[in-house]
Amino acid sequence: MSLHSIDLQMSNVHEQIYNLNYQMDQRSEDLERLEQVINDVELYQQEYDQSKKHWEQPLLTRTTWTGEFAVQFESMREENIRESYHHVSRVQLEQILHTLLKARDTLRSEVAGLESDIQHQELRLDDLEVMKREEQYT
Repeated sequence: MSLHSIDLQMSNVHEQIYNLNYQMDQRSEDLERLEQVINDVELYQQEYDQSKKHWEQPLLTRTTWTGEFAVQFESMREENIRESYHHVSRVQLEQILHTLLKARDTLRSEVAGLESDIQHQELRLDDLEVMKREEQYT
């Protein structure tokens, strides 16, 4: 193989390594932002769970409030509000977290794949450098 051909291949490999590093940096930044979003959603979920006491209060007992409207209100709170609260806190937030965690796993896999590709290209570059030295001395 000629020196010119080896130099062209080395140039191509350098460019591939540069592009792979750029992609890996982008995915790593995406992963950092996603980790922050996951932390924020988990925090919001905790805050939402802690806010439960606010919609459950005040307790409407027969001594504090009586009558048909009190019964209707308590019934509505028991059925509608609890169901809605449960749906948001347990269903929607859990779905969001599940989706974010899957995206995080995907990004982690992409970063690992890019790291592997970079190592492969660096080994290829080493081989080309050996070939170039051999070609120069023959």
